[in-house]
Amino acid sequence: MSQDRLHYISSRRQLRAGWPGEQRIRDFTQQAGGLFMWVSTISEYLLSAVYPDRKLSTLLYEKNLGSLPAEAKMDALYAEVLKTCAWDDDAFTHDYKLVIGTIIAAKIPLSSSALQSLHREHPNLDVKEILRPLSSVLIGFFNEGQSVRILHQSFRDFLTYRTESSSVHERFQVNEREHSQRLALACLRVLNEGLTSDLSCTGYLSGLMPETDGIPLVDGSQVTEVLWYACRFWAETHHRSGQSSAARCSQPLASVCLRETDSLDGGFKF
Repeated sequence: MSQDRLHYISSRRQLRAGWPGEQRIRDFTQQAGGLFMWVSTISEYLLSAVYPDRKLSTLLYEKNLGSLPAEAKMDALYAEVLKTCAWDDDAFTHDYKLVIGTIIAAKIPLSSSALQSLHREHPNLDVKEILRPLSSVLIGFFNEGQSVRILHQSFRDFLTYRTESSSVHERFQVNEREHSQRLALACLRVLNEGLTSDLSCTGYLSGLMPETDGIPLVDGSQVTEVLWYACRFWAETHHRSGQSSAARCSQPLASVCLRETDSLDGGFKF
């Protein structure tokens, strides 16, 4: 498996014939120790890395990963991937927390366009550019409409738990509760802007619609992915955050959300 992956990288990156050489293939296989996620993550990392030959040698001979237990080995690899990001850029650091925090806090995976729409109050945010250097640990953000997913649970655990105890990795850390609160507020903004009177299903519980047999059907073309998500999960996200997100919004907004999300959630399948 290790040899096949390295040959695939050589072909994709158009590296020299026989790359990376028999010795490094053996060393790579030995350090992998049968850990599939290690092989997969390094492979994806090298596919997009600048100077893949140099990066492979660094991972094999300078980082001393082979002697580490599986969890520590993966953490060291995740840190190496994250170090390639622009941490000296304050805008990147802010947007990284915003986007990765939302991915961590979201109840279900969302597409890059939905992530972008959730943070519409940040017009300079470019979700795909923030996620681009993380293509070895995330999938889905290059394909429009596909959900962005963390490849392995160990990366999520690294970001939310294990970075807390390491001063070296502290800048990578994502506070799930904090970002659940942010996500709940973002959902309320989406609901405030998206639940308008021209939606065919709104007004059902308010008594403003004519009597019908049950909840009216929702026209799926009227409901975006991000509006559906906000209707389905805003209350659960708010509860999980442990903070009073709704208290920071107007009472009319909160009551409208409670009425209309019942209608949308009951009649729409995304």
